Amino acid sequence: MLGLGAGLFSIALAGGAFAQATTPTTPTVPGGLGTTVVTRPDGTRIETTIISPTQLKIVITGGPDFTGAPATINFTSISASGTTQTYTGDVTRLGSTTPFTCMLNTSTGAVTGSGACADALGGSSTTPTTPTTPTTPTTPTTPTTPTTPTTPTTPTTPTTPTTPVAEPTMTAPDGTTITIAVGNLRLLSAVTTDQFLNSILGDALSASFGQAFAAARLQVLAAGAGQLTSNDTYRGLSAGEGDGPIGVWINAQGIRLKDNRAGRDQKGWSKSVAAGADYLVSSSAALGVFASWGDTDLDGPSSGYEADGWTGGLYGSFLLSPNLSLTGVVGYNTQDVTNERTFGILSSRGSTDREQVFGSVTLEGRFEVAPQWLVMPAASVFLSDSKTDAYRDNAGRLIQGFDNRLSILRVGSTLFYQAGMISPYVSAAWDHYLNDEFGADGDYARLGAGVSITLSPASYLSIGGSTTVGKKNERETLVGATLGGRF
Repeated sequence: MLGLGAGLFSIALAGGAFAQATTPTTPTVPGGLGTTVVTRPDGTRIETTIISPTQLKIVITGGPDFTGAPATINFTSISASGTTQTYTGDVTRLGSTTPFTCMLNTSTGAVTGSGACADALGGSSTTPTTPTTPTTPTTPTTPTTPTTPTTPTTPTTPTTPTTPVAEPTMTAPDGTTITIAVGNLRLLSAVTTDQFLNSILGDALSASFGQAFAAARLQVLAAGAGQLTSNDTYRGLSAGEGDGPIGVWINAQGIRLKDNRAGRDQKGWSKSVAAGADYLVSSSAALGVFASWGDTDLDGPSSGYEADGWTGGLYGSFLLSPNLSLTGVVGYNTQDVTNERTFGILSSRGSTDREQVFGSVTLEGRFEVAPQWLVMPAASVFLSDSKTDAYRDNAGRLIQGFDNRLSILRVGSTLFYQAGMISPYVSAAWDHYLNDEFGADGDYARLGAGVSITLSPASYLSIGGSTTVGKKNERETLVGATLGGRF
Protein backbone atom coordinates (compact mmCIF):
# COMPACT_ATOMS: atom_id res chain seq x y z
CA MET A 1 0.00 0.00 0.00
CA LEU A 2 2.74 2.43 0.89
CA GLY A 3 5.03 1.32 -1.94
CA LEU A 4 8.25 1.47 0.10
CA GLY A 5 9.68 -1.87 -0.98
CA ALA A 6 12.33 -0.55 -3.34
CA GLY A 7 13.69 1.82 -0.75
CA LEU A 8 13.49 -0.44 2.27
CA PHE A 9 14.82 -3.64 0.73
CA SER A 10 18.46 -2.66 1.26
CA ILE A 11 17.88 -2.33 5.01
CA ALA A 12 17.99 -6.13 5.09
CA LEU A 13 21.75 -6.03 4.87
CA ALA A 14 22.18 -3.55 7.72
CA GLY A 15 21.75 -6.14 10.43
CA GLY A 16 24.91 -8.01 9.47
CA ALA A 17 27.13 -4.94 9.70
CA PHE A 18 25.60 -3.89 12.99
CA ALA A 19 25.91 -7.37 14.48
CA GLN A 20 29.66 -7.14 14.00
CA ALA A 21 29.73 -3.89 16.00
CA THR A 22 27.84 -5.38 18.95
CA THR A 23 29.90 -5.88 22.08
CA PRO A 24 29.05 -7.65 25.34
CA THR A 25 27.98 -4.16 26.40
CA THR A 26 26.22 -3.17 23.19
CA PRO A 27 27.61 0.13 21.87
CA THR A 28 24.79 2.45 20.81
CA VAL A 29 24.98 5.43 18.52
CA PRO A 30 23.45 8.50 20.21
CA GLY A 31 20.00 9.48 18.93
CA GLY A 32 19.25 12.29 16.54
CA LEU A 33 21.55 11.10 13.80
CA GLY A 34 19.72 13.19 11.22
CA THR A 35 16.60 13.46 9.06
CA THR A 36 16.39 13.25 5.28
CA VAL A 37 13.39 14.87 3.52
CA VAL A 38 12.50 14.15 -0.10
CA THR A 39 9.52 15.50 -2.06
CA ARG A 40 8.38 13.48 -5.06
CA PRO A 41 7.14 15.14 -8.26
CA ASP A 42 3.53 14.35 -7.27
CA GLY A 43 3.93 16.24 -3.99
CA THR A 44 4.41 13.24 -1.75
CA ARG A 45 6.79 14.19 1.07
CA ILE A 46 8.95 11.41 2.60
CA GLU A 47 10.76 12.21 5.84
CA THR A 48 13.24 9.56 7.04
CA THR A 49 14.83 9.82 10.50
CA ILE A 50 17.64 7.55 11.67
CA ILE A 51 17.18 7.12 15.43
CA SER A 52 19.87 4.47 16.01
CA PRO A 53 21.53 1.65 14.04
CA THR A 54 18.43 -0.50 14.73
CA GLN A 55 15.67 2.10 14.76
CA LEU A 56 14.19 4.02 11.85
CA LYS A 57 11.13 6.30 11.44
CA ILE A 58 9.51 7.21 8.11
CA VAL A 59 6.68 9.79 7.82
CA ILE A 60 4.85 10.14 4.48
CA THR A 61 2.55 13.11 3.82
CA GLY A 62 1.06 15.03 0.88
CA GLY A 63 0.57 13.94 -2.68
CA PRO A 64 -2.49 12.21 -4.11
CA ASP A 65 -2.47 9.38 -1.56
CA PHE A 66 -1.34 10.93 1.71
CA THR A 67 -2.84 14.43 1.80
CA GLY A 68 -5.05 14.42 4.88
CA ALA A 69 -4.10 10.81 5.59
CA PRO A 70 -0.40 10.76 6.51
CA ALA A 71 1.36 7.50 7.34
CA THR A 72 4.04 6.89 9.95
CA ILE A 73 6.18 3.74 9.92
CA ASN A 74 8.26 3.02 13.02
CA PHE A 75 10.95 0.36 12.82
CA THR A 76 11.63 -0.29 16.51
CA SER A 77 13.93 -3.28 16.06
CA ILE A 78 16.08 -4.56 13.22
CA SER A 79 18.01 -7.79 13.75
CA ALA A 80 19.76 -10.47 11.70
CA SER A 81 20.11 -14.24 11.92
CA GLY A 82 21.89 -15.89 9.02
CA THR A 83 20.16 -14.79 5.80
CA THR A 84 16.98 -13.74 7.62
CA GLN A 85 16.45 -10.12 8.61
CA THR A 86 13.68 -9.47 11.17
CA TYR A 87 11.91 -6.12 11.46
CA THR A 88 9.40 -5.17 14.14
CA GLY A 89 7.47 -1.96 14.60
CA ASP A 90 4.10 -0.41 13.72
CA VAL A 91 2.30 1.52 11.00
CA THR A 92 -0.01 4.42 11.90
CA ARG A 93 -2.56 5.82 9.42
CA LEU A 94 -6.11 7.20 9.58
CA GLY A 95 -6.07 7.04 13.37
CA SER A 96 -5.20 3.36 13.50
CA THR A 97 -1.90 1.84 14.61
CA THR A 98 -1.10 -1.71 13.51
CA PRO A 99 2.00 -3.59 14.72
CA PHE A 100 4.05 -5.71 12.34
CA THR A 101 6.77 -8.33 12.39
CA CYS A 102 8.42 -8.97 9.04
CA MET A 103 11.05 -11.53 8.05
CA LEU A 104 13.01 -10.88 4.87
CA ASN A 105 15.20 -13.52 3.23
CA THR A 106 18.21 -11.66 1.84
CA SER A 107 18.98 -14.49 -0.59
CA THR A 108 15.56 -14.66 -2.27
CA GLY A 109 14.09 -11.29 -1.31
CA ALA A 110 10.90 -13.03 -0.09
CA VAL A 111 8.97 -11.29 2.71
CA THR A 112 6.83 -13.09 5.26
CA GLY A 113 5.26 -11.75 8.40
CA SER A 114 2.20 -10.64 10.29
CA GLY A 115 0.20 -7.55 11.07
CA ALA A 116 1.02 -4.56 8.86
CA CYS A 117 4.02 -6.29 7.33
CA ALA A 118 2.74 -5.68 3.80
CA ASP A 119 2.53 -1.95 4.47
CA ALA A 120 5.98 -1.73 6.07
CA LEU A 121 7.92 -3.79 3.51
CA GLY A 122 5.42 -4.02 0.70
CA GLY A 123 7.00 -4.81 -2.64
CA SER A 124 10.14 -6.42 -1.22
CA SER A 125 9.09 -9.93 -2.12
CA THR A 126 10.38 -11.30 -5.38
CA THR A 127 7.15 -13.22 -6.08
CA PRO A 128 4.24 -10.96 -7.14
CA THR A 129 0.72 -12.13 -6.40
CA THR A 130 -1.23 -13.49 -9.37
CA PRO A 131 -3.94 -10.99 -10.41
CA THR A 132 -7.48 -12.26 -9.84
CA THR A 133 -9.82 -12.76 -12.79
CA PRO A 134 -12.48 -9.99 -12.88
CA THR A 135 -16.02 -11.15 -12.13
CA THR A 136 -18.69 -11.13 -14.79
CA PRO A 137 -20.83 -7.97 -14.50
CA THR A 138 -24.40 -8.48 -13.24
CA THR A 139 -27.43 -7.92 -15.47
CA PRO A 140 -28.92 -4.44 -14.97
CA THR A 141 -32.25 -4.35 -13.09
CA THR A 142 -33.69 -1.31 -14.87
CA PRO A 143 -36.72 -1.76 -17.08
CA THR A 144 -34.64 -1.16 -20.16
CA THR A 145 -33.27 -4.12 -21.93
CA PRO A 146 -29.82 -4.66 -20.59
CA THR A 147 -26.98 -4.57 -22.99
CA THR A 148 -24.96 -7.67 -23.32
CA PRO A 149 -21.97 -7.32 -21.06
CA THR A 150 -18.68 -7.34 -22.81
CA THR A 151 -16.36 -10.19 -22.15
CA PRO A 152 -13.71 -9.07 -19.68
CA THR A 153 -10.25 -8.97 -21.07
CA THR A 154 -7.92 -11.66 -19.94
CA PRO A 155 -5.48 -10.28 -17.41
CA THR A 156 -1.95 -10.07 -18.69
CA THR A 157 0.58 -12.39 -17.22
CA PRO A 158 2.79 -10.48 -14.84
CA THR A 159 6.37 -10.13 -15.94
CA THR A 160 8.97 -12.05 -14.01
CA PRO A 161 10.43 -9.69 -11.41
CA THR A 162 14.14 -9.09 -11.42
CA THR A 163 16.18 -10.58 -8.67
CA PRO A 164 17.16 -7.95 -6.08
CA VAL A 165 20.74 -6.83 -6.37
CA ALA A 166 22.83 -8.21 -3.51
CA GLU A 167 24.52 -4.85 -3.02
CA PRO A 168 21.81 -2.24 -3.81
CA THR A 169 22.64 1.22 -5.04
CA MET A 170 21.96 4.23 -2.89
CA THR A 171 19.15 5.64 -5.04
CA ALA A 172 15.72 3.97 -5.26
CA PRO A 173 14.23 3.43 -8.75
CA ASP A 174 11.62 6.15 -8.22
CA GLY A 175 14.25 8.72 -7.29
CA THR A 176 13.48 8.91 -3.58
CA THR A 177 16.21 8.85 -1.02
CA ILE A 178 14.73 6.33 1.38
CA THR A 179 17.44 3.96 0.28
CA ILE A 180 19.96 6.68 0.94
CA ALA A 181 18.75 6.90 4.52
CA VAL A 182 19.09 3.14 4.88
CA GLY A 183 22.53 3.40 3.36
CA ASN A 184 23.40 5.92 6.04
CA LEU A 185 22.19 3.45 8.64
CA ARG A 186 24.51 0.79 7.28
CA LEU A 187 27.36 3.26 6.89
CA LEU A 188 26.96 4.42 10.50
CA SER A 189 26.98 0.83 11.70
CA ALA A 190 30.20 0.16 9.80
CA VAL A 191 31.93 3.36 10.98
CA THR A 192 30.91 2.69 14.60
CA THR A 193 32.38 -0.80 14.25
CA ASP A 194 35.59 0.69 12.82
CA GLN A 195 35.85 3.22 15.66
CA PHE A 196 35.54 0.46 18.26
CA LEU A 197 37.87 -2.06 16.60
CA ASN A 198 40.50 0.60 15.87
CA SER A 199 40.48 1.72 19.50
CA ILE A 200 41.20 -1.89 20.54
CA LEU A 201 43.93 -2.07 17.89
CA GLY A 202 45.58 1.07 19.28
CA ASP A 203 45.65 -0.42 22.77
CA ALA A 204 47.13 -3.69 21.51
CA LEU A 205 49.82 -1.90 19.46
CA SER A 206 50.93 0.01 22.56
CA ALA A 207 51.30 -3.33 24.30
CA SER A 208 53.29 -4.80 21.40
CA PHE A 209 55.64 -1.84 21.11
CA GLY A 210 56.06 -1.35 24.84
CA GLN A 211 56.79 -4.97 25.61
CA ALA A 212 59.07 -5.33 22.60
CA PHE A 213 61.41 -2.43 23.29
CA ALA A 214 61.49 -3.21 27.01
CA ALA A 215 62.39 -6.80 26.12
CA ALA A 216 65.17 -5.55 23.83
CA ARG A 217 66.72 -3.69 26.73
CA LEU A 218 66.37 -6.64 29.07
CA GLN A 219 67.94 -9.02 26.57
CA VAL A 220 70.99 -6.80 26.29
CA LEU A 221 71.66 -7.26 29.98
CA ALA A 222 72.79 -10.78 29.16
CA ALA A 223 74.01 -10.29 25.61
CA GLY A 224 77.52 -8.92 26.02
CA ALA A 225 80.66 -10.98 26.47
CA GLY A 226 81.18 -11.88 30.10
CA GLN A 227 77.66 -10.81 31.10
CA LEU A 228 75.86 -14.08 30.55
CA THR A 229 76.86 -15.64 33.80
CA SER A 230 78.48 -13.00 35.94
CA ASN A 231 75.43 -11.03 37.11
CA ASP A 232 77.79 -9.33 39.54
CA THR A 233 76.46 -5.90 38.82
CA TYR A 234 73.38 -4.44 37.21
CA ARG A 235 74.07 -2.01 34.36
CA GLY A 236 70.60 -0.63 33.57
CA LEU A 237 68.13 -1.19 30.80
CA SER A 238 70.47 0.31 28.22
CA ALA A 239 73.52 -1.51 29.56
CA GLY A 240 76.74 -1.96 27.70
CA GLU A 241 79.89 -3.13 29.40
CA GLY A 242 80.93 0.38 30.32
CA ASP A 243 80.96 1.39 33.96
CA GLY A 244 79.35 4.82 33.51
CA PRO A 245 76.18 5.57 35.47
CA ILE A 246 74.25 6.98 32.48
CA GLY A 247 72.80 4.78 29.74
CA VAL A 248 71.18 6.04 26.53
CA TRP A 249 69.41 4.14 23.77
CA ILE A 250 67.39 4.57 20.59
CA ASN A 251 64.92 2.06 19.20
CA ALA A 252 63.11 1.76 15.85
CA GLN A 253 60.35 -0.74 15.15
CA GLY A 254 57.79 -1.56 12.52
CA ILE A 255 54.80 -3.88 12.63
CA ARG A 256 53.25 -5.26 9.46
CA LEU A 257 49.53 -5.56 10.18
CA LYS A 258 46.72 -7.58 8.65
CA ASP A 259 43.29 -6.92 10.16
CA ASN A 260 40.28 -8.82 8.84
CA ARG A 261 38.01 -8.31 11.84
CA ALA A 262 34.44 -7.62 10.69
CA GLY A 263 35.60 -8.53 7.17
CA ARG A 264 37.54 -5.27 6.75
CA ASP A 265 40.56 -6.85 5.02
CA GLN A 266 42.89 -4.00 6.05
CA LYS A 267 46.66 -4.11 5.64
CA GLY A 268 49.40 -1.67 6.49
CA TRP A 269 52.24 -0.67 8.82
CA SER A 270 52.58 0.70 12.30
CA LYS A 271 55.95 2.36 12.96
CA SER A 272 57.61 3.71 16.07
CA VAL A 273 60.84 5.51 16.96
CA ALA A 274 61.77 5.74 20.64
CA ALA A 275 64.67 7.09 22.69
CA GLY A 276 65.47 6.95 26.37
CA ALA A 277 68.03 7.32 29.11
CA ASP A 278 68.50 5.70 32.50
CA TYR A 279 70.66 6.29 35.52
CA LEU A 280 72.21 3.78 37.90
CA VAL A 281 70.97 4.83 41.31
CA SER A 282 72.77 1.86 42.88
CA SER A 283 74.54 -1.31 41.85
CA SER A 284 71.16 -3.09 41.67
CA ALA A 285 68.70 -0.43 40.45
CA ALA A 286 68.26 1.86 37.46
CA LEU A 287 65.61 4.49 36.71
CA GLY A 288 64.91 5.95 33.28
CA VAL A 289 62.68 8.01 31.01
CA PHE A 290 61.61 7.43 27.41
CA ALA A 291 59.68 9.14 24.62
CA SER A 292 58.48 7.82 21.28
CA TRP A 293 56.60 8.84 18.16
CA GLY A 294 54.36 6.39 16.32
CA ASP A 295 52.38 6.27 13.09
CA THR A 296 49.84 3.69 11.87
CA ASP A 297 48.32 3.49 8.38
CA LEU A 298 45.88 0.77 7.33
CA ASP A 299 43.89 0.51 4.10
CA GLY A 300 41.15 -1.86 2.97
CA PRO A 301 38.73 -2.10 0.03
CA SER A 302 36.20 0.21 1.72
CA SER A 303 37.90 1.47 4.88
CA GLY A 304 41.00 3.25 6.11
CA TYR A 305 42.61 4.09 9.44
CA GLU A 306 45.36 6.55 10.34
CA ALA A 307 46.80 7.35 13.75
CA ASP A 308 49.90 9.22 14.84
CA GLY A 309 51.08 10.67 18.11
CA TRP A 310 53.50 10.74 21.01
CA THR A 311 54.19 8.47 23.94
CA GLY A 312 56.22 9.26 27.04
CA GLY A 313 56.93 7.48 30.27
CA LEU A 314 59.17 6.21 33.03
CA TYR A 315 60.79 2.85 33.66
CA GLY A 316 62.81 1.22 36.37
CA SER A 317 64.55 -2.10 36.89
CA PHE A 318 65.68 -3.74 40.10
CA LEU A 319 67.93 -6.73 40.63
CA LEU A 320 66.12 -8.80 43.26
CA SER A 321 68.74 -11.57 43.31
CA PRO A 322 71.67 -12.63 41.13
CA ASN A 323 69.21 -14.43 38.85
CA LEU A 324 65.99 -12.44 39.17
CA SER A 325 65.02 -8.89 38.16
CA LEU A 326 61.83 -6.81 38.26
CA THR A 327 61.08 -4.13 35.66
CA GLY A 328 58.20 -1.64 35.62
CA VAL A 329 57.04 0.76 32.89
CA VAL A 330 54.36 3.48 33.04
CA GLY A 331 53.41 5.70 30.12
CA TYR A 332 50.96 8.10 28.51
CA ASN A 333 50.00 8.11 24.84
CA THR A 334 48.07 10.67 22.80
CA GLN A 335 47.11 10.26 19.14
CA ASP A 336 45.27 11.96 16.32
CA VAL A 337 43.00 9.37 14.73
CA THR A 338 41.29 9.43 11.31
CA ASN A 339 38.67 6.90 10.18
CA GLU A 340 37.48 6.47 6.60
CA ARG A 341 34.67 4.30 5.28
CA THR A 342 32.79 4.13 1.96
CA PHE A 343 29.48 2.43 1.21
CA GLY A 344 28.16 2.69 -2.34
CA ILE A 345 28.07 6.39 -3.18
CA LEU A 346 28.19 7.33 0.51
CA SER A 347 31.38 8.05 2.42
CA SER A 348 32.46 8.97 5.92
CA ARG A 349 35.71 10.59 6.96
CA GLY A 350 36.49 12.20 10.27
CA SER A 351 39.19 12.75 12.85
CA THR A 352 39.23 12.49 16.62
CA ASP A 353 41.60 12.23 19.57
CA ARG A 354 42.67 9.20 21.52
CA GLU A 355 44.37 9.10 24.95
CA GLN A 356 45.85 6.11 26.73
CA VAL A 357 47.47 5.48 30.09
CA PHE A 358 49.34 2.19 30.39
CA GLY A 359 51.75 0.29 32.58
CA SER A 360 53.51 -3.05 32.75
CA VAL A 361 55.38 -5.14 35.27
CA THR A 362 57.86 -7.85 34.20
CA LEU A 363 59.52 -10.48 36.36
CA GLU A 364 62.50 -12.08 34.62
CA GLY A 365 65.01 -14.77 35.50
CA ARG A 366 68.43 -15.65 34.04
CA PHE A 367 69.75 -19.19 34.27
CA GLU A 368 72.74 -20.85 32.62
CA VAL A 369 71.59 -24.26 31.37
CA ALA A 370 74.88 -25.24 29.65
CA PRO A 371 78.17 -23.58 28.77
CA GLN A 372 77.38 -20.55 26.56
CA TRP A 373 73.62 -21.20 26.79
CA LEU A 374 71.32 -18.94 28.83
CA VAL A 375 67.57 -19.22 29.41
CA MET A 376 65.63 -16.10 30.42
CA PRO A 377 62.03 -16.95 31.45
CA ALA A 378 59.72 -14.00 32.00
CA ALA A 379 56.17 -13.19 33.03
CA SER A 380 54.55 -9.79 32.58
CA VAL A 381 51.22 -8.01 32.94
CA PHE A 382 50.26 -5.08 30.68
CA LEU A 383 47.40 -2.77 31.78
CA SER A 384 45.82 -0.04 29.69
CA ASP A 385 42.98 2.48 30.00
CA SER A 386 42.12 4.46 26.86
CA LYS A 387 39.50 6.89 25.63
CA THR A 388 38.64 7.60 21.99
CA ASP A 389 36.46 10.71 21.64
CA ALA A 390 33.23 10.90 19.66
CA TYR A 391 33.30 13.07 16.54
CA ARG A 392 31.25 14.29 13.59
CA ASP A 393 32.31 13.14 10.16
CA ASN A 394 32.40 15.08 6.89
CA ALA A 395 28.60 14.73 6.49
CA GLY A 396 27.80 15.79 10.06
CA ARG A 397 27.04 12.27 11.31
CA LEU A 398 27.80 11.75 14.99
CA ILE A 399 30.22 8.84 15.49
CA GLN A 400 30.30 7.31 18.94
CA GLY A 401 33.35 7.38 21.22
CA PHE A 402 34.67 4.46 23.25
CA ASP A 403 36.39 3.88 26.59
CA ASN A 404 38.46 0.68 26.74
CA ARG A 405 40.32 -1.18 29.43
CA LEU A 406 42.82 -3.82 28.41
CA SER A 407 44.90 -6.27 30.42
CA ILE A 408 47.30 -8.80 28.90
CA LEU A 409 49.23 -11.54 30.66
CA ARG A 410 52.38 -12.71 28.89
CA VAL A 411 54.41 -15.77 29.83
CA GLY A 412 57.42 -16.83 27.79
CA SER A 413 61.14 -17.42 27.58
CA THR A 414 64.19 -16.43 25.55
CA LEU A 415 67.12 -18.73 24.80
CA PHE A 416 70.55 -17.11 24.18
CA TYR A 417 73.68 -18.63 22.75
CA GLN A 418 76.89 -16.69 23.46
CA ALA A 419 79.27 -16.81 20.53
CA GLY A 420 81.97 -14.30 21.41
CA MET A 421 80.69 -10.79 20.87
CA ILE A 422 77.52 -12.05 19.16
CA SER A 423 74.60 -13.64 20.99
CA PRO A 424 71.79 -14.98 18.79
CA TYR A 425 68.52 -15.83 20.46
CA VAL A 426 65.08 -17.31 19.91
CA SER A 427 61.96 -16.54 21.94
CA ALA A 428 58.44 -17.82 22.46
CA ALA A 429 55.60 -16.32 24.49
CA TRP A 430 51.91 -16.83 25.12
CA ASP A 431 49.59 -13.85 25.46
CA HIS A 432 46.26 -14.04 27.28
CA TYR A 433 43.68 -11.25 27.60
CA LEU A 434 42.61 -11.14 31.23
CA ASN A 435 39.40 -9.32 30.34
CA ASP A 436 36.96 -10.70 27.77
CA GLU A 437 37.62 -8.07 25.11
CA PHE A 438 35.24 -8.13 22.15
CA GLY A 439 37.02 -7.62 18.85
CA ALA A 440 40.32 -9.20 19.95
CA ASP A 441 41.67 -12.74 20.09
CA GLY A 442 42.04 -13.64 23.74
CA ASP A 443 44.83 -16.20 23.39
CA TYR A 444 47.68 -16.43 20.92
CA ALA A 445 51.40 -17.11 20.71
CA ARG A 446 54.30 -14.90 19.70
CA LEU A 447 57.47 -16.37 18.23
CA GLY A 448 60.69 -14.38 17.74
CA ALA A 449 64.37 -14.48 16.93
CA GLY A 450 67.27 -12.05 16.75
CA VAL A 451 70.81 -11.25 17.65
CA SER A 452 72.52 -8.99 20.21
CA ILE A 453 75.94 -7.65 19.27
CA THR A 454 78.52 -6.06 21.56
CA LEU A 455 79.98 -3.24 19.44
CA SER A 456 82.43 -2.01 22.07
CA PRO A 457 82.88 -2.30 25.84
CA ALA A 458 80.29 0.48 26.23
CA SER A 459 77.87 -0.02 23.31
CA TYR A 460 75.64 -2.67 21.80
CA LEU A 461 73.19 -3.35 18.96
CA SER A 462 70.16 -5.64 19.20
CA ILE A 463 68.21 -6.67 16.08
CA GLY A 464 65.17 -8.94 16.13
CA GLY A 465 61.69 -9.74 15.03
CA SER A 466 58.58 -11.63 16.07
CA THR A 467 55.23 -12.71 14.68
CA THR A 468 51.90 -13.71 16.18
CA VAL A 469 50.53 -17.23 15.79
CA GLY A 470 46.97 -18.31 16.48
CA LYS A 471 45.10 -15.06 15.86
CA LYS A 472 42.01 -15.79 13.76
CA ASN A 473 41.50 -12.44 12.05
CA GLU A 474 44.71 -10.53 12.78
CA ARG A 475 48.41 -10.87 12.13
CA GLU A 476 51.30 -8.85 13.54
CA THR A 477 54.86 -9.22 12.27
CA LEU A 478 57.35 -7.02 14.12
CA VAL A 479 60.92 -6.08 13.21
CA GLY A 480 63.09 -3.75 15.27
CA ALA A 481 66.54 -2.66 16.33
CA THR A 482 67.97 -1.05 19.48
CA LEU A 483 71.28 0.82 19.68
CA GLY A 484 72.59 1.86 23.08
CA GLY A 485 75.55 2.60 25.24
CA ARG A 486 76.68 3.60 28.73
CA PHE A 487 78.82 6.57 29.65
